[in-house]
Amino acid sequence: MIQEGKAKKIGLHFSRNPRFSQQQSDVIVQSGEYTFHIPPNKEDFQTLPHLGKLSDQVRNPKSKMSLKEAKDTLQRYTGLKELKDPYNTNRTYQKPVFKPLGDSY
Repeated sequence: MIQEGKAKKIGLHFSRNPRFSQQQSDVIVQSGEYTFHIPPNKEDFQTLPHLGKLSDQVRNPKSKMSLKEAKDTLQRYTGLKELKDPYNTNRTYQKPVFKPLGDSY
């Protein structure tokens, strides 16, 4: 979305949950009236202003969308399809067979 001009990088904020208890920054991205964060790359630290601590006053607008609708929208936009789990085939359940004690298998 950034490359298409549909979103723009606003600045850097300190991460709320830094890895390994170290200070870490995230890039704040704005698209329309929504903001979200992504991991920064090296040039972001030179080109974007650091905005300090993340404000608790800023919230994204509420939206209602089912998970299926959201997945379908993302798949149409990105062109990526969900991979089917090869291990999740409909297997029939087989009851375990217990042999009396002392019998060999």
